[in-house]
Amino acid sequence: MIFMQGSGCAPVSASTGLALARAVFADFAAVTVEKYGVSPTGDPESCSEAFYRHGTNSQRVEDYLRVMEELDGAGWWDGRLFVFGGSEGAEVAARFIASYPVDAAILMSLGGGRRFGEDIREVMLDDMKRAGVPAEQLPDIDLVFQRIRDTPESAEVWGGSSFAYWADSIDRRAVDFMMESDAPLLLIHGSADLSVPVASARLAVAAFEQSGRCNLTYWEEGGLDHGMVDGTGTSRLAQILDLSRHWLLARAGRPSVCP
Repeated sequence: MIFMQGSGCAPVSASTGLALARAVFADFAAVTVEKYGVSPTGDPESCSEAFYRHGTNSQRVEDYLRVMEELDGAGWWDGRLFVFGGSEGAEVAARFIASYPVDAAILMSLGGGRRFGEDIREVMLDDMKRAGVPAEQLPDIDLVFQRIRDTPESAEVWGGSSFAYWADSIDRRAVDFMMESDAPLLLIHGSADLSVPVASARLAVAAFEQSGRCNLTYWEEGGLDHGMVDGTGTSRLAQILDLSRHWLLARAGRPSVCP
């Protein structure tokens, strides 16, 4: 199973969520790949110039594909491949499965039904409104997006990521990649997610329904946030991961048949 980490320049070892996922799927051989410009022992608070210049989701997919080329035909591997990704890792997973055959994929806190830039605009503006920013002081995010499109290789940082990163993502819909895969897909989203609107996940489900495809399972977790934490501050991630493991074992290798 490939475990794909979320956003930022922290090394894989710093992700507690990914560590928990690996523990739940402990009987699977695990593959992780550091992002471009990230050292396994690097400082997650100090991103490198190489990361800002080259750390795009397209680059991540290329890196995973290179790893799969190296693993192809390995004697210890039976050839079955599964993918788990959360947040940005889920977006990377969606792109990956459009390029490489997998037996099943679990995509958590992805959204995916709208262009990434649409989700980002809504989240940023909602955050500012909750913080009490007056309407007349809200930034023109579309103007920033146009600057990004005009300089798509720039390492200039906005919103915590480089222009190169944003240019690679803001006009893409993850669901378009997802629908290129015939593998069983599990999409999980918390209804109280303030980082990726749950409406985006619902639109991804609608896109599958409208296309007549039946390989998507959707779990909307009531009251849970982006990290699967409930309103009392209690994490439900372990339970959801365990349920997703049971789903994967039941669905992997079986054809998706429409009712």
